[in-house]
Amino acid sequence: MIARTFDYRLIKRLAGEVPCVSNEIIYLVDGGYLWYLSSFRDGLVLHRSYKTPCKGKEGKRSGLEVFKWVFENTKYDRIYGQIEKDDKPARYMASYAGMEIDSADEQYIYYVVKK
Repeated sequence: MIARTFDYRLIKRLAGEVPCVSNEIIYLVDGGYLWYLSSFRDGLVLHRSYKTPCKGKEGKRSGLEVFKWVFENTKYDRIYGQIEKDDKPARYMASYAGMEIDSADEQYIYYVVKK
């Protein structure tokens, strides 16, 4: 079950690094997955901890839970993914979870899912 957390120790353990814990960032924990979102354009941009691989059916399920949580618990109706062009597994996972390509620049492809 996905839940928002403000527990710095939990975030640090799941992230494997010293993250910036702030009210400006939404940290969501789903089992061993850590997702975090911050303001971006007209919505939020989604990131995940790379310490715990998030792939396959379980990764998709967890990502869809993030979308659902955001749309039910925040004012935002768009979630973006900023994925490096050469990160094919992450690009595949974004598409697999229902995100669509929004735009691109020299380094990134931006995916979006709308409410």
